[in-house]
Amino acid sequence: MAMILWNRQLVLVLIAGLLTASAAGAAEIAPTLAERLHSAGADDYVPIVVLMDEYPRGDSLLAEVRGLNRKDRRKHTVARMKTLAAETQTPVHEILEAAGDDAGRVRVLWGINGVALRARPHVIERLANVPGVRRLFLDGSGGRPAERPDAHRIRRPGAFTDATGESFAGGISATGPTGGDTSGPNPNADVAPEVISMGGKQVWDDLGYTGAGVIVAVIDSGMDRTHPDLADHIWTNLDEIPDNGTDDDANGYIDDTWGWDYCNDDNEPEPGQHGTQVGGNLAGDGTDGTVTGMAPDVEMMVLDITCGTPDSIAWESSDYAIDNGADIITMSYIWPFTEDPDQEAFRRQMDTELAAGVIRANAAGNDGGSSLRPVPYNVSAPASSPPPWLHPDQLLIGDISSTLAVANVEVSSDDLVSSSSRGPNAWEDIQANTDPTYPYVNPPEYEDYPYENNAQMGLLKPDIAAYGNGTTATCTGGGYCTFSGTSAATPNIAGTMALMLQASPEATPRTLAEAIMLTAQHRGDPGKNNDFGTGMVRAYDAVVRVQSDIFFDSYSIDDTAGGNADLGLDPGESVTMKIVVRNITETTAVGGVSAILSTTTPGVEVHNHVGGFPTVPATGSVESLAPHFSFTVDPGTCADAITFDLELRFNGETHLTTFDVGVGAASQVTYFDVDFETDPGWTTDNGTATAGFWVREDPIPSQDFSQRQANPGDDTTPDPGTHCFVTGNGGSLFNVNANDVDGGSVSLTSPTFGSPNLLRLELRYDGWYYGANSIPSDEFRVEVTNDGGQSWTTLETRNIVFGGWYTREFNLLPALSPTADMQLRFSASDFGGDGPVEAAVDEVRIRGVEAVCESWTPPSALAPNPVGNTLLAAADPGGHVVLSWSAPPVDGGHDPATLYRVDHDVSAQGAFSEIGSATATTFADVDALAAPGVSYYLVRAENSGGPE
Repeated sequence: MAMILWNRQLVLVLIAGLLTASAAGAAEIAPTLAERLHSAGADDYVPIVVLMDEYPRGDSLLAEVRGLNRKDRRKHTVARMKTLAAETQTPVHEILEAAGDDAGRVRVLWGINGVALRARPHVIERLANVPGVRRLFLDGSGGRPAERPDAHRIRRPGAFTDATGESFAGGISATGPTGGDTSGPNPNADVAPEVISMGGKQVWDDLGYTGAGVIVAVIDSGMDRTHPDLADHIWTNLDEIPDNGTDDDANGYIDDTWGWDYCNDDNEPEPGQHGTQVGGNLAGDGTDGTVTGMAPDVEMMVLDITCGTPDSIAWESSDYAIDNGADIITMSYIWPFTEDPDQEAFRRQMDTELAAGVIRANAAGNDGGSSLRPVPYNVSAPASSPPPWLHPDQLLIGDISSTLAVANVEVSSDDLVSSSSRGPNAWEDIQANTDPTYPYVNPPEYEDYPYENNAQMGLLKPDIAAYGNGTTATCTGGGYCTFSGTSAATPNIAGTMALMLQASPEATPRTLAEAIMLTAQHRGDPGKNNDFGTGMVRAYDAVVRVQSDIFFDSYSIDDTAGGNADLGLDPGESVTMKIVVRNITETTAVGGVSAILSTTTPGVEVHNHVGGFPTVPATGSVESLAPHFSFTVDPGTCADAITFDLELRFNGETHLTTFDVGVGAASQVTYFDVDFETDPGWTTDNGTATAGFWVREDPIPSQDFSQRQANPGDDTTPDPGTHCFVTGNGGSLFNVNANDVDGGSVSLTSPTFGSPNLLRLELRYDGWYYGANSIPSDEFRVEVTNDGGQSWTTLETRNIVFGGWYTREFNLLPALSPTADMQLRFSASDFGGDGPVEAAVDEVRIRGVEAVCESWTPPSALAPNPVGNTLLAAADPGGHVVLSWSAPPVDGGHDPATLYRVDHDVSAQGAFSEIGSATATTFADVDALAAPGVSYYLVRAENSGGPE
């Protein structure tokens, strides 16, 4: 299949002499950084980012915060990531402190576990040797506004009015409708027609939500905070005393009372035109004459990044937003693929945002149809990251993150603007499938949406559409400007989510994303497509979907009657689930709460699927009423996660939530933690190679003519450790072709390990590779198998690297399914002439989390007596039919019933079919009488002795 050719030059850098022997490159050094170092003088400062190896991937972070409320979720994530940075970055900071004036402007990027700084080349060379560093790359200037601000100023005050209040009114004329209008925040102000058509005004007027109490971080070009429409909506940092020159809240920023300027490194974000227009589409309240904002009472945290926009400030500003209480991030800046953004680092940051409970609206970009940036990288970073909820049309399933990519719709025509960037996006091995010049290698867990030159579907993008071209926005110095592009559409989505979050303060990013996408008006192909995403936003419908005072809080499992009574969930058990709901209102108790529990997870049968709750006191919580909910787990479901959907009903409202329940008890397991000081039972295979066989010895150093070390001179185990596995072992000085790998491939393979019940499996190892030949077949490869070696999955390949120990960590489960027949293999190959190839491996650790299940089989029993004709039916409010019956009698030949199956038909002589089951003597056929008609029911009792 043909590879897409990208319109960029491949820069070839002569590596020889680039780094000294003391900086032999333990970490990956990105080609752009290598080029800069090659041309830099000894006293030149080079801006870089140091990315550490260790990072708790998104699925792990989400597991840690599961069940926490939004406040605790943020608190846990911030503490977790800051602690990780402090623990892993110590060697980096020790070098920087010792460097004195040779390094400066050091900033910890805890959201990605990285460090941004500027340093002279000799310091960077030292950093490249630090254990635990994944790579060093140039802190480039790839970011830019999604488009330039539209300078077309329109008359002031605005003349856009409407009185319809429709949720969606179709296309809008260029001049807009006319007539009187009453708007939420300013009754005498006009309302921009696009705000009316997207449903903003209807939300203010009919539901009373204007975004009050919600904090949105505006990461952009600064903002004119004196604009009359914006002045009252600038966030205030209440923990900071203004202008006292002290970091009162100890967040690392002095006097940051309303945001931060990352360009000038001060507390006065610039009054940028682009950011002011974004602020207008988000929160413009009409004080100057026209309401332009979807959420005109929201608070805006202003974070200015418009200074060539190095990569690092995208992550640093996000860290600030998370740490200082932002609920939503809106960013109309993009990092196009042709600027070589580090996809892994952006994805890490989006994972951290999601774990902290922060959702992001990001411009998709304005490169639609561009031959310079074709699909699958037409949507720019960070909008290219996955959303918090996957639409059912996303058949290729991977991990989620914080980000909704926003498409641009023309105000006057209601058409998708041709320049609006389109998907799908690819998360794959970019070098192999798309662009061999891309400088980074995604880890396996971030290769979860492959496109493979149109062989797979990739990640559907964008996610949602809003009006962009021709919108009305606030302008620097007062008044209004037209504003266009995905930059203009994005704050309209952020504003919609602010309305949703005010209506439902505990709504998670997943809930917000699901609601805004499922209520969008389809455009183009139904469902989700790569042009409009899920369609045009409808704010009113989205807010109604999440509006709620009652929320799911927690659950507990009782397996006393139908299991092994360990209060956990094991295969084969029939359990009771008690669900706790919480009332977030401060003064009002809520009664009449009911819930419906369901799941589409295979192997799980829900029995008591309808439950009730006592009155929920204000700011209090209650547990479901007996008989609670119940379900049975198939005997073969160990380690599976059951996804439950819970529909809460109260006061005529419906609130949906989703939560996961794991099968089996989680237990830490370590398969290998070897330093090779003794023989661990690994096997070697020399294949056709004639030299350079794997041996477990104390490594003997060798150097090339540039004094770069080819064979290591020591292992990585702390003293008194000496041994590692090495290919060959040393050669004569300056003759690295002596005793290196030649004539084939040599492999080192671990013993078998693993379990089919693994929830997580992590590999950590120290590696060494020296390969000076550009021939692709000369390489070091790390692979894993789950079928005893019949097939192998590649985790990492290294080609042109000039020695140096490095550390790698991988989460293995995204790469392949767990089994009990897994093995790890390290291979070094030299098929291409006489180029030197040397490799070494030390300190290998494989550990994980395994679900320990105690399969349970119900005790034998005699079939119960027939139920008899004791069936009663009654219509419940809402059209339910509530059935109740007497338990069948128990005698010497019949044990008690433990389960009842309910059949239904519209005829007494019909072919009854099962509609549900219950463990108690009641069942609710939900909404059965919503339409006129007669229903007949048949109840069958059963236990492990069979039905009766």
